Amino acid sequence: MLSEKTVSILAGMPYQPDAEWEVNILRFGTFCWKDEIPAIREVFGRPEDMGVIHAMFGMRLKIWDGEALNHRDQELWDAVKRQVPQWALFRRLSLTDKQRLGREKAERLVEQAFEDFGREHDGTSGQLLKHRHYTHNAIQTSWKAPWSGRSMSVIAC
Repeated sequence: MLSEKTVSILAGMPYQPDAEWEVNILRFGTFCWKDEIPAIREVFGRPEDMGVIHAMFGMRLKIWDGEALNHRDQELWDAVKRQVPQWALFRRLSLTDKQRLGREKAERLVEQAFEDFGREHDGTSGQLLKHRHYTHNAIQTSWKAPWSGRSMSVIAC
């Protein structure tokens, strides 16, 4: 559950149908709309709330992928929706074709960034093996460099 302060912050962020979307590499490895996520400084001192917010974005990725939420995730989703039903995140549970392409491009950018990172630090090239793991508290996308055995991850928790 979110604290009253974070509920107030999210409730104060009205849904904007024309909001811009942006690539969010570090937090989600995909994209989100600017009216959905509070400034990090607003929730930085509340790690539990940050974890819930990140989990909600991870669950939305599952919804976009047509996956059912497990019981625990569904309970959290429903609890947060009761707390902040007007949160813009709940208004964007499906993607247009343009948005789907934008998501795919964002995820390719993340993959490319990690592949470049691997080449720069290992002095090699090659394809990374991608694995995405969803849990109640996090979505983790990992890339394993088969040429070096090193792994890199983006975790939204």
